[in-house]
Amino acid sequence: MANKKKNNVKKTNNNKKKQTSIKKTNNKKNTTKLDINRGYTADLDNQFELKKLIIIVGVMLVSLLICYFIVDFIIAKRSTKKTVVNSGETAVIQYDEIIVGQLLDRSYDDYYVLATTNSKLSDFQSYTSKLDGENNNPKLYTIDLDSAFNKKYLKDDSNLNVDDIKDIRFSKTTLLHIKDHKIDDSSDDLSDITEILEDLASKVSSDSSNTQN
Repeated sequence: MANKKKNNVKKTNNNKKKQTSIKKTNNKKNTTKLDINRGYTADLDNQFELKKLIIIVGVMLVSLLICYFIVDFIIAKRSTKKTVVNSGETAVIQYDEIIVGQLLDRSYDDYYVLATTNSKLSDFQSYTSKLDGENNNPKLYTIDLDSAFNKKYLKDDSNLNVDDIKDIRFSKTTLLHIKDHKIDDSSDDLSDITEILEDLASKVSSDSSNTQN
């Protein structure tokens, strides 16, 4: 009888141990499943955030690109008109204003570009009215360095010898001579700029006089 009781006690203890072991195993399995589910959910969240970021960046880039082409088209087509008084007569001065990004892509093979600040642009109005590119006249474009689209190119030090137009920098009023869509010559000396423009304007005046005669 005593042996039977001992055996029953052992069986009971063994059963309890087995049940405890099974519970621990089940707990471990459940914990592992939870960890897997959490990891899977975290991966999904990260993928969703990444996709959302890519979409946002893509939309911003497309919007900026569209804005650039719209502005580029408007400025390329825009002709700025100003009125000045000369010897008691009112004249309409008309000249083309471009942005730095358009510096080398004009339709002429040979032309000039004057890059200056808005406040100094009026000093050159007498030249811009004559150098209109009509009837084989030299063509002069202007760049307003105060414009929001050109401000980043206005720095303390000039850099005009560049392979990529994005690297060009202006520190003051500069005249560029463009040939075959490349910078052929340049000057940022005000006296030289005035002399060059005077010479070009005088040739236009001479040609006009000869045509009339």
